[in-house]
Amino acid sequence: MKNNCTKNYGVTYDSYITSLGVTHLKKRNHQGNVFIDGKYHSAVVYDGAPDASVVAHNVHPAVVFAYMNPNNGATFGWEMFFPRTVISSIFRAEFWFANMKISSRDANVFFNYPVECELSIINITKQSLFDELFIGRK
Repeated sequence: MKNNCTKNYGVTYDSYITSLGVTHLKKRNHQGNVFIDGKYHSAVVYDGAPDASVVAHNVHPAVVFAYMNPNNGATFGWEMFFPRTVISSIFRAEFWFANMKISSRDANVFFNYPVECELSIINITKQSLFDELFIGRK
């Protein structure tokens, strides 16, 4: 059982996507292949530098690559690459969704929690508290 789960009333689709660092990426004129769940998928490649406000693992990523399904535009995943710093040894973070499907927006996705969370939800209503707990910013 999880010790705690978080319900953040301040999250919207736009703020969530912005926090991932993928809002200012540029489409490249080539397709690539990504290896996810044991097989290759054809993908349209995007890349770019994220906004200065994007922080992951307490470090601002230097570059982000995103990979989209060329047939329906669904996101396969993205990678963040980080500069060398004295405060972090992280080099790369990656997020993959090989089976993502396109559907209409449903804001309830941010409030549907697994049963493991039912007795341990922390309610967060301020972005600054969310940043402090989960991103490391104060």
